[in-house]
Amino acid sequence: MVPGPSLSRAAAGALAGTLLGLAGLAGPAPIAHAGPTPDGSGAGSVHAGDLPDGAANTGRAAGPSRSGERRAPRTRAAAADDDPLRITIDTLAPGVLPEKGPLSVSGTITNRDLVAWQNVNLYPYLNTDDCRSDATCAGPMTSAEELTAAAASDPADPVGERITDLSIVESLPRLGPGETSTFTIRVPQRVLRAELAAPTPGIYWFGVHASGESTTTPRDDFADGRARTFLPYLPAAYVASASVDTAVVAPLRAPITHAADGSLNRIRRWERLLSVDGKLGGMLAFGAEAGPRPVTWLVDPAIPDAARALAEGNPTRQLTTTPEAEPTDGEGTDSTDGTDGAPTSEGGEGEPEASATPAVASAQPWLEQARGAFASQEVLSLPYGDPDISGAADTDSDLYTRARNHPASVLADWRITTSPAVAGPGGYVRPAAINDVSDAAVLLLGDRMFGSGAFPDGAPGTGEIGDRAVAVTSSGTAVGGPGPNRRLAPIALRQRLLSEAALRLVAAGDQSVADPEQPDPLVVVLPSVIDAAGATQFWNGLDVSWLHLTTVGAIVAGDREPISLDDLRYPNHQATQENPGSVFGFARLLTRAGATLQNVLGEESEIASEVSAEALTGTSFELRGDPRAASRLASSRATLVGELQSITISAPPGVTLSSSSGSFSVTVNNDLEVPVTVQVIADSDAGARVDTSQPIEVSAESRTSVSLEAHTSTPGVHNIRLELTDLKGNSLGSFDVVPVRSGQVSVVIWVIIGAGAAILFTAIAIRLFRRVRRARAARIHRADQPTDQPTDQPGDQPSDQPTEATDPTEQTSRGSGTT
Repeated sequence: MVPGPSLSRAAAGALAGTLLGLAGLAGPAPIAHAGPTPDGSGAGSVHAGDLPDGAANTGRAAGPSRSGERRAPRTRAAAADDDPLRITIDTLAPGVLPEKGPLSVSGTITNRDLVAWQNVNLYPYLNTDDCRSDATCAGPMTSAEELTAAAASDPADPVGERITDLSIVESLPRLGPGETSTFTIRVPQRVLRAELAAPTPGIYWFGVHASGESTTTPRDDFADGRARTFLPYLPAAYVASASVDTAVVAPLRAPITHAADGSLNRIRRWERLLSVDGKLGGMLAFGAEAGPRPVTWLVDPAIPDAARALAEGNPTRQLTTTPEAEPTDGEGTDSTDGTDGAPTSEGGEGEPEASATPAVASAQPWLEQARGAFASQEVLSLPYGDPDISGAADTDSDLYTRARNHPASVLADWRITTSPAVAGPGGYVRPAAINDVSDAAVLLLGDRMFGSGAFPDGAPGTGEIGDRAVAVTSSGTAVGGPGPNRRLAPIALRQRLLSEAALRLVAAGDQSVADPEQPDPLVVVLPSVIDAAGATQFWNGLDVSWLHLTTVGAIVAGDREPISLDDLRYPNHQATQENPGSVFGFARLLTRAGATLQNVLGEESEIASEVSAEALTGTSFELRGDPRAASRLASSRATLVGELQSITISAPPGVTLSSSSGSFSVTVNNDLEVPVTVQVIADSDAGARVDTSQPIEVSAESRTSVSLEAHTSTPGVHNIRLELTDLKGNSLGSFDVVPVRSGQVSVVIWVIIGAGAAILFTAIAIRLFRRVRRARAARIHRADQPTDQPTDQPGDQPSDQPTEATDPTEQTSRGSGTT
């Protein structure tokens, strides 16, 4: 309630009454209960010139005849949101303008003023033949553009007039401050036909206006409260041979965040999410009310997994899997009651323990309800964690594949058959990211991605990009109904859905002809937050002959129009909302740290899968705009790195090798409470090498000594860096440096020694050769000398000629030798 507008309206009413009296224009005063006038509310009606919707109205008697003249034009009163009386429409049956039977509307009226209101009359409101003939309201809407404009229109705009037939007006004698009362108005067929003698196919306005008086505001022509909605009309003969295939998609998406220890955080938010008023609890309850009618569930597989974690007490990250307890006598091992290992009471009824938090208490019932809902309906599975693939298109093109390949534990345990799907917020997915969709997932793209330039006839009903089917979703339906009421209230949403479907039939033309054109299908993604209390009214109102409820899979199974990525629109405001690159960078680092820890712990641990799930959920569409998204991932990674660095290596202060090769020992210390398997790798210069160790198994909280083999090829000291890694070579973060000195003789020395030996043996060989040659020459020389003869032998006369020149000394020695 806003006192100001009431006072201004009182002044306006008094002034208008004075002017009308002076001009003699005021007709018979309307009776207090009839309170003629169209409303200036959300569906205002007008009867004179520029009268606002609700600023003027036609008094009507208990029938179609008028009971008074229209009032003179008036200035628009306060905005509809300032109306002292608030009206809601909670039921509208049927959801279309009926050709037979009455139209019933019921809801509530609440006094928001500080004073009581008396003699409050409630009138149905419609763009009748009468106001249309006077051009004070428009005819039925026949295009999506008109419907979109109407939904966004000012609630005080004139769009119809009140029906003041006294037989259908409901009156409240008094409504105190803050008081709420219910109402029901039943408009019989005779009144509808009197107001709309020959309705034509299209979308009409329908609503309820309130007119009353208080101590601060006299009765006037302005509506004191209003509610309005859309009312489709399609004659039965018009839709004799066709219906609109319509798929209602119920999304189960929510932000999932983790603490550094791997547990879910923001538990109070989970309490709200899982409640019947929350995104998950409300949506599940709403979709379950469809009963046998087809519903397509759009599920992030991480949501059921998170709910199970809550039901199990929200455990922290475990380094190894906990062995399951052996069943006691009389207990089975195969749980088929949907409890999924949740904590139960002694009674065994699946009730949470008394000490459980509200989130834990509500998680198990939610899981049981989800299991039943999914079992009989189509389930489209988003990539695990619902990652922002649009934001990752430039930095992490493999994100989609990793998310799609991640196991969905709960859905797998339930044996739910799912089909892959991709859907961005508001129906937007970056075209470049569609190229990263590595499977034949169904793409749910909003019709706003199909611009008029490339699609002058509007968005196609279905399409395909490569081998990926495209289901085009209705962005108009997602906006909901017109104000001033809640646009996404179940009745408002239902009426918008029916209107969108009806317009597809209007666009296709008369379906009673011999060769009717088939209308485009309608795919509607329900808003993330919806009022489950109105679910029954929503679903019941969809039971009309020209609307065929089906699934997304059935819709895209038909003919599809090829779509080029270049023709899709992706507005800048969507690009600016994408998760920043730091989020995807920390997610990759977190995943890598989890995989390394898994390699160290062995197959008994499932930590890699847990960490991967945490990283994927940390990049979700649902976390767009969260300033702490990257820091949470960084904190979790720091925790894992700290656990990896609890495994350390210690090397000796120095090592001296007695030859070119040798061994030395290092110590590996494990401070974790679980055994690990690691290896040691070395990094050094070209003159030294240390062999990678064999796998090293270290028990929990213990140490072991490891022998390493070193090899050197050059003399001197070599600083060798020893690092602990997993068996795939991924560093654990711990390292040590050991100086290794080579004790081997230098190659140069060996060359010198070899050269000296060669010279020695060569000299010996030369000397031996010379001696042999000299001795041989001497023997030859002695062999050439004549033997000495006796002097008395004949013929041996001394010669008068001297012999060859000889050394006198030699002759002397010889002579002396012969004597």
